[in-house]
Amino acid sequence: MCAAGYWGPSCANECPGGAADPCFGAGRCDDGAYGTGTCTCYQSATYGYFVGAACDQCKSGYWGPQCQQPCDDCNGRGQCSDGKTGDGQCTCNPGTYGANCQFECPGGHASPCHGHGTCQDGREGTGGCTCQPHYFGPSCHYPCPMGPNGAICGGHGACNDGAGGDGSCACDAGYFGHDCTETCPGPAHSPCHGNGACEGGACVCNAGFYGADCGQSCPTPLSTGTCEDEATCAVPCGGLAHGACSDGTNGTGQCTCRAGHYGPACAGVCPGGLANICSGHGTCADGAHGAGTCACDV
Repeated sequence: MCAAGYWGPSCANECPGGAADPCFGAGRCDDGAYGTGTCTCYQSATYGYFVGAACDQCKSGYWGPQCQQPCDDCNGRGQCSDGKTGDGQCTCNPGTYGANCQFECPGGHASPCHGHGTCQDGREGTGGCTCQPHYFGPSCHYPCPMGPNGAICGGHGACNDGAGGDGSCACDAGYFGHDCTETCPGPAHSPCHGNGACEGGACVCNAGFYGADCGQSCPTPLSTGTCEDEATCAVPCGGLAHGACSDGTNGTGQCTCRAGHYGPACAGVCPGGLANICSGHGTCADGAHGAGTCACDV
């Protein structure tokens, strides 16, 4: 009769794991003179789930030193870290994320981020997409506007792309429209003739300029460049004391003179002066088109 842990006719063979610890304590050895020396590994929650000739490995799907902890199924989207040295955590397949791989990236695991970006997948991932250039939206599903020439924003602007972008084009100066293919009024390289700003395809003229393309200028100030009180003029039409220019996109470019002033730039003063126009006995032909002459009372 063989001692425990030995087997064979002469009891010369040790069980797997050694006679002192047959089957590494994880199974029962078929020992004895008539034994085969094979291990029958434990398969229970109490003693663990072991496999291997010496019962020295965990059964697939179990982890820990005693092979007692069952793995998560990772929702069928990943692999559990099993085995004696495993930690039971999931390694998610590409395109899935979450502690148990329970979520799919936007666009689905087969085409995360719709093939136009990179998903933050994995056990610790957030599922957020980092879009390739010229794509936008949380799932990178949408392309930026493209002009007839095939260029993004018509080649005349920059797209607000990325997962947080809205796909709108910020057009270069002189261009407008959803794809920046429409041009502002004025020369190609000098929108609004440089005398205003293009807003939504319309010119907003600077003071002193008018017309749809701001290409026309209002009448100039007095030739001396000064107003009657010798102060420096700030606006055309002879300064604020003389009149105001009808400028802007819808302006006429004409001066609206104050009472007693006349001429295209409102530079003239009616006879008698502002305090006593036509000596108080007539009416002066003032205004931008007036001649400054008096029509005397009868």
